[in-house]
Amino acid sequence: NITDLRKLESLISQEKPDIIINCAAYNAVDLAEEKWKEAYLINGIGPKNLAIISNQLDIPLVHFSTDYVFDGTKDKLYTIADQPNPINQYGKSKLLGEYFVQTLTKKYYLIRLSWVFGIGNINFAKKVIEWSKQKKELKIVNDQISCPCYTSDIVKALIDLIKTNSYGLYNLTNTGYCSRFEWADYIL
Repeated sequence: NITDLRKLESLISQEKPDIIINCAAYNAVDLAEEKWKEAYLINGIGPKNLAIISNQLDIPLVHFSTDYVFDGTKDKLYTIADQPNPINQYGKSKLLGEYFVQTLTKKYYLIRLSWVFGIGNINFAKKVIEWSKQKKELKIVNDQISCPCYTSDIVKALIDLIKTNSYGLYNLTNTGYCSRFEWADYIL
């Protein structure tokens, strides 16, 4: 439970890891509108606690964020120089976590991802396959565009990044981009 500072501090002090990789997140985007307190606790306060402990113990911190910190109005790909402007509670809670990581610890890799998919997790690709088994016709939006990120590629890139000791903010995605509709069409 990354929202419990004392228990987290005790565990990390006892284990003394070489690096902290925060994979915890509240990522139910639509549900975050109703359960915003839970989203802010996990996506904001949790990273705050990890950043405090990371800084105190001089342990590098890896924290994953999202492209939902942007409003989606840019007609080109986003870069780390673009100003965040989240339009929903999920994006706002993730931006709060980013703020705490950037201000409370010095050794951090803050990595923004988009549309993560892979083996063993709940994601859009698996949902599309499941929906196709239940329905003859699917309605998929075509106005959401991003860069799907494969978990195995994320891990490989993260390992390479950690070896550099080049701390800071990164946008990490696979190459190419598509709409939700185009991605669903490809999956099917």
